[in-house]
Amino acid sequence: MEDGKARLWIGSDDGALTRYNLTEEKLDYYFRKTEKLPDLRVLFTDSKGRVWVGQSGLYRFHELHNEFELYTHAGGLGTVS
Repeated sequence: MEDGKARLWIGSDDGALTRYNLTEEKLDYYFRKTEKLPDLRVLFTDSKGRVWVGQSGLYRFHELHNEFELYTHAGGLGTVS
């Protein structure tokens, strides 16, 4: 998925996430651990240009900290009924 900031986000079936900066030709890696993680199911950007990832939870990317924050039901994430 391209995020509108000349960056390509690539999810893998082992749960890892790679961001490729098309302008700088630079790779950044996220969700890299020694154990296999659940597949990345969803990558999308919202109307404010924020990157969200669905992987056994919902994560939002924080530009300033260069990291993802997990949103959970306990943290206020709503459910569809």
